[in-house]
Amino acid sequence: MGEVPTVKNMVSSLIVSPTNGQTINENQAFDVKAATNNLITGFFSDPKTQYYTNPQTLGANGQIQGHSHITIQQLNGNTPPDPQLFAFFQGLNNASVNGILAVTVAKGLPAGNYRICTMTSSLSHQPLIMPVAQRGSQDDCIRINVKPNNNGKGANNGNNNNGKGANNANNGNANNGKGANNANNGNANNGKGANGQGANGQGANGKGANGQGANGQGANGKGANGQGANGQGANGKGANTQDAKGTGTNTQGANGKGATNTNNGQGANAQGKAARIKAVKKRALF
Repeated sequence: MGEVPTVKNMVSSLIVSPTNGQTINENQAFDVKAATNNLITGFFSDPKTQYYTNPQTLGANGQIQGHSHITIQQLNGNTPPDPQLFAFFQGLNNASVNGILAVTVAKGLPAGNYRICTMTSSLSHQPLIMPVAQRGSQDDCIRINVKPNNNGKGANNGNNNNGKGANNANNGNANNGKGANNANNGNANNGKGANGQGANGQGANGKGANGQGANGQGANGKGANGQGANGQGANGKGANTQDAKGTGTNTQGANGKGATNTNNGQGANAQGKAARIKAVKKRALF
């Protein structure tokens, strides 16, 4: 196993950048920096030929001679990550500068949640040998969140949508205007405005077709179903009342087209009365 340090020379590490819980943009380069105490850094053997071949050694000051690593793994909830899977791994083989070891994650990381850890080792990459079991960890881990990078598209889309909304509002006003015209057409042409351009706006369901236009004072009010067709016109005084026994009973007053036919119905009743008067005069002559 090699040389073992005293309790006063036990190794301790802390990741100082990024900070724990920090959010960074995806695929954006960032630095990982770790501060390490009581480790003489820069001692690194070839892992291909000398992995675990040399025992742990101490320097003249009694501190372990070794190096550290940075490893980054993506997390999936509370499931421990697979040690064989990592998003980034780099040995920190050089000596520290002012107690700081650093590496750049040049390509950044895809969006997700990650754990960043240090792995301190002695010369031949073996885990550090410490003098006591009850102690703080020689390594550190933090968690970061990598967010998707929209490059400002979200803000632009929002502005575009708001712009289109304004245009739609203007179009709505235009439809409402046409709906008003259809309401007038409904009064004139017996409800043609109901299926017009203002069908779902204020035209058809508002004041136009189903309001005062078609189903209000227009078609079902005083117009078609009121005093016009089903009121005094067809089913009222015209065909089936005054002219019940006359010759004009089933004339255009009963089966006519509307308001104009109401006048024709009253005309039929008038002709019926005239016919009865002539018949009485003829009987008086004979």
